[in-house]
Order: sequence, then structure tokens, then C-alpha cells
Amino acid sequence: MAREYGFNGARALNDELRHLRNACYIVINLFSGIRNSEMMSLATHCISHGKNYDGSTDLTWLYGTIYKTGQRTHKWLVPAVVEMAVHTMEHYSEPFRAKLLVEESTLVKDLEGADERNKKALVRRLETIRRHKNRLFLGERPRDHRQIQVLSNAAINYQLKQFCRALNILGDDGEPWPLASHQFRRTYAYFVASSELGDLHYLREHFGHWSIDMTLLYAQGATDEFEIDNGLLDEIMYVKREKQETILHAFVDNDIPLANGEHWLGDWRRTVRTATNKNELIRELSGTITLNGTGHSWCVGSAKRTGCGGLCVFEADMCVDCNYGIIGPEHLPVWEEIARQQTEALEMPDMGNPAKVRTQRILEKAQKVIAKLEGNR
Repeated sequence: MAREYGFNGARALNDELRHLRNACYIVINLFSGIRNSEMMSLATHCISHGKNYDGSTDLTWLYGTIYKTGQRTHKWLVPAVVEMAVHTMEHYSEPFRAKLLVEESTLVKDLEGADERNKKALVRRLETIRRHKNRLFLGERPRDHRQIQVLSNAAINYQLKQFCRALNILGDDGEPWPLASHQFRRTYAYFVASSELGDLHYLREHFGHWSIDMTLLYAQGATDEFEIDNGLLDEIMYVKREKQETILHAFVDNDIPLANGEHWLGDWRRTVRTATNKNELIRELSGTITLNGTGHSWCVGSAKRTGCGGLCVFEADMCVDCNYGIIGPEHLPVWEEIARQQTEALEMPDMGNPAKVRTQRILEKAQKVIAKLEGNR
């Protein structure tokens, strides 16, 4: 049957199925940031749907169990691709779950006539089956008479490395990337903290916050009986602070042109120049602000209910004269595109006068930003 579907045989088919399972593991873990033990706790029907605080956004929840500092049920907000991977794993694990149900039924019968010496082993196995029979990441243990159980951490890490080897996923040294389960949590935190808007859309929408800082502060009071993974938010916050410090270092330890923010960053630049320990001072200065990205600027005001409160995400021109905005060289391509769009808009024959006035105002502000960032003051 495997050959009829284009495989070289049953072994080739099984290899492809393992790749599919490993791909699902990577997708779920990469877009949720959960620990391997939490991955292994995932069971059938672990996805649910809801709305954000004002009902405007659909949310997808992933449910599992966290074992750190005690066992308790947790949930994680995830994108739709995680739901796809979970449903794929439900199909993948169905044959394993069916075998566990058969084994469970057999063990119950065997226990009726078992002697005391064999009963303990049968009970232990029965307890394992009842814990694992609805789990997603199941596999066989060849050394234990092909018993089925949740995959171990060692097995997952071995399979992840085999996945990279089979698909020729290489590191900088040209060797297969040594992928391991512990890498996903840090990677997830890094990309959330480094995303253009400063945090993921669903985190911001769910908690009704502009920044990760506020999400972290209020996470404990915005949940139901299924706790949010606050440890993961802590990890995101740690990475965000690292990134904020790096960004600020680039602004104050040199004289790169700025289109906004010069009035207070200029004072910081002069202070840093004379500091005995520049890195330590920059770290202290970074701790006094909250830096959030808009895509066309950095905002230091909105997290503390100052400035525009985040409206500049939708109205880029608000940042140009705002006391809480920073526009640096990394934003130049965005403002060049804004200027191009406004120029095209002005050429539209059916544009009314109010729209023309607004478009012209945005164009002039964009040109002002471009000139400053190019150093033509």
C-alpha cells in the first residue's frame, strides 16, 4: 500500500510520518513557546475559541498542563497554524490511541486473575495508559515489547535532530542544526519582543494593552480558572528589556541623525560621552523608559498613558512632532514609502479638497523626516 502511494516501502512511509509529527511539534512549540513537558501534556480537543475583551477579535486557545512549581492546567494564546498542527496530530495519534484502548481493556481483564507478584506491574501499566490514552505525542518503545506511551524528552530531541538532518537544515558551520526542545521557548520570547509592534497582536488585543509591560503587569488579574503562562511572559519581558537596551545604545552612543527625539536623547548623548562606564549608564537610562515599536517610530509615552496612547500606530504623522516619539535611520524606508504613497494619492483626479489637504500635510511631514534622517538639516 505504501508503494502504491509513491513510497519505497513501509519504512519510507513511517519515516515520512515521523517527519510530519516533528513538523507539527515544531509549529506548535514555535508559536506557543511552551516547555517540552507541556507539549507532552497536550491531548485531543485541546483547542478552544473565544473573543478578545471587546469582542472584535477571534482568539485561539491551546490548553495543557504545566508541571513547573506544581501541576496545574494552563492555556496559551496561539495563532491559527497551531490549531492546524493540533488537528494533524489528532489524526496522527489516532492509531496509537486505539491500541492503548485495546490494551487498557485487556489489562482490566488480566487484573482479575493476576497474582500479587504480577498485579503491581499490571496496575502501573494501566495507570500509564489512562494518563496517556488521549495524548497527541505518542510513540512505541521497541525495547519494551513495542509499548505505546508519550514520547520522552530524549526521544523528542533525537527526532528533532533527525528532522534537521533529513531536511538538510544546516547551521553556520554547514552541519545539521542541533535542534532541541529547549530552544523554542527562548526563540518565541525573542520574536515576540522583537516584533515590529513590540508585542503580538493577540496578546495586546486580549489584555487590551498597548505594551508587553502592561500585559505582564495585569496578566494575573485577567484570567479565568485556566492560568496564563506568566513564566513565558516573564521570559518575553526579559528579552524585550535586552532589545530595548540594544536599541537605546545605538541612539545615545553615537551621533546618528534623528528625525524626532533629539531634544532629550541629545542630553543623554552628552551624559554618556563623559560617563566612566557607558554600558552601565545606558542600562540605567534604558530602565527609565518603556520603548514600544509602531513600525515607523519608537514610542516611549504610551505605556504610561502619556502622549497619544498608541494612536500613532494608525496615524504615522502624529509621531513627527510628538515629544514621546523617536524616529531613527531604521525607519527611513518606511517614511520613504509613506511619501511615495502620498505622492500617488495627490495625483488621483477624484480626490476631494479635504483629502488633498490631509495628504499634503502627511507628505510634508514625511519629507521633513526623510531630510533629517538623510542628514540634510
